[in-house]
Amino acid sequence: MKIKSLSYSTLLHVLSFTSSIEEREAYLVIRTVDNPGHKWGNFLMFPNPPQKQDYKRWTKAFKVEFSDVPVKHMAFAWDSIDGASGEIKAFEEKGYYFEYDDIMVASEVVKPDKFNDAITVKAVVSEEDWEQAVMLNMKVSGDGSDAYATFIRRLMTKYREICFANQCSWIGAYLKDELVADLGLFHAGDLRGLAAMVKTHPDFREQGICRTLLYEASLMGFEQMRFNKIIMVADRA
Repeated sequence: MKIKSLSYSTLLHVLSFTSSIEEREAYLVIRTVDNPGHKWGNFLMFPNPPQKQDYKRWTKAFKVEFSDVPVKHMAFAWDSIDGASGEIKAFEEKGYYFEYDDIMVASEVVKPDKFNDAITVKAVVSEEDWEQAVMLNMKVSGDGSDAYATFIRRLMTKYREICFANQCSWIGAYLKDELVADLGLFHAGDLRGLAAMVKTHPDFREQGICRTLLYEASLMGFEQMRFNKIIMVADRA
């Protein structure tokens, strides 16, 4: 299956570090068997948006492909370069929700007006720093459940492994020794980088910290990781 969109060609390359990607006749199967709670690590990807008759076909295919993985969700994506949603009413009537993301691409960055000089931006390296990154992700995105905590710990363990393999750099913004924001900067193929998992602690928002982190991390990507382009997926859902 040839991927047309820049976003999914980039994301699938990064997912290949932690997940298996198998091609079927009508779709791709992305599986992360050691982290079944990872919704966008366990999904089916189709070449086109859903049509009216696809609800039963897609959900049946998911059940078959993930029969041996204890997932508690179903997730579907499609390779659309124009943002077409297709016929999603049948999915929404069954409780599914639709996510649409903006894709931002930069070949250079400009220092933001609201630059925060108080923070230090550096790679997350030590055991203590990685634990802070885990706790930050739980604080920002977690629902307080044990299941989410397990998912995040497994995911961050994988990301730490691929950082050690030089496929990623985890970058944090620190106020003294406290991690207040972070992101992952992944090698995404063809000299591209992907900035993902961008998080800022709720107590430290509206201070220019995220903008400063993105600026400094992008400079690291261009100057140290030799990217000629950095891509960021911004969630609009």
